[in-house]
This record gives sequence, structure tokens and C-alpha cells, in this order.
Amino acid sequence: MGHESIYIAWQEREDLLKRCNQKGFTLVELVVVIAIIGVLAAIAVPKFTAANESARGAKIAADLRIIDSAIAMAMAKGATDAELADSATLPAKVTEHLSGTPVPPVGAYTGPKSTGSVADAAQYGIKNKRAVLGEKTADMI
Repeated sequence: MGHESIYIAWQEREDLLKRCNQKGFTLVELVVVIAIIGVLAAIAVPKFTAANESARGAKIAADLRIIDSAIAMAMAKGATDAELADSATLPAKVTEHLSGTPVPPVGAYTGPKSTGSVADAAQYGIKNKRAVLGEKTADMI
């Protein structure tokens, strides 16, 4: 084995050690990845918030339509005008046609025709024999 082959073996050993000692990421690589994650989060968070508001609006509109159907069923079964008078809560003649009393979701909502916000203790009610949340019917949301 000559000096040349020893030198080549030594170089190969040095190259192998250099490759083995390169562990982890550089600071620049980490900063770039964190910046990309920040940009993606900045894009995703507003879309997530808008999707939640839209879902709340859809639930409110669906609940109001279900309550409208329960009101129609109560009228078909002979409920009187007094039993279906304007009320901030749902009367018993209506709730007997529902599987449970719907509760509006709390927070901001967005519908096709309006936006709004629901307070913590809000309830569905009746106005002019239509289901309402505040003053809005299903057609207004």
C-alpha cells in the first residue's frame, strides 16, 4: 500500500466524517420554514373565521325553517291565535312538534342576506306566526 492509497483512504475518511457531522438545519433554513408557516396561518385563520360565521348563519336559518314548520303543524292541528301569539320564546303548542328546542349558536353569523351577532341568552321566538331570532325570519338571514 503506497502513500497515494493511504492519502485517498484518509480523504475518504475525512469526507465521511464531514458528512456525518452535518446534523440539523441551519438558522436560515429554520427562519424560512417559520416564515412560510406564518404566511399560511395568516391566510387560513380569516378563512376559518368566515367559515364559522357562515355555518352559524346556516344553522340559524335552518332552525327558523324547522320552527316555521312546527308552527304550521300546530296551526293544522287547530292551535288558536292566542296560543301562537307573538312571543320571545316558543310556546308549548310549537315545541310539541319539535324533537328538541333549538338553541341559536352564540357569536357572529353571516347569511346570504344579512349578518349579525347572537348574544349568550338569545332564544328563538314567534312574530306574526313566523319563527324569529330577534326581528329576523329565515328569509331575512
